[in-house]
Amino acid sequence: MVIDVIINFIYSVLTTILSPILNLPDVALPADMVNAFINMRSFLDATDFVIPYATLMAIIASMIAIEAGIMAYKVIYWLIKRIPTQS
Repeated sequence: MVIDVIINFIYSVLTTILSPILNLPDVALPADMVNAFINMRSFLDATDFVIPYATLMAIIASMIAIEAGIMAYKVIYWLIKRIPTQS
């Protein structure tokens, strides 16, 4: 019951904060751009046996996640060092 009230409060706060974004109209890509992506996908599918794009994207995503984790660690460590009583 108490958790329900807390979750509803958080939801209402987030809805209030995000209301300018939520009230914007929906956006759609032009048809030419959608067709360009479809054509690109067909070209990539034709060469998928040489370069496995799904695996390549998974590797790149994991590398970016690792680098973001290292950067977050360094930023947090830098903030801790900036506190006068700690350094």
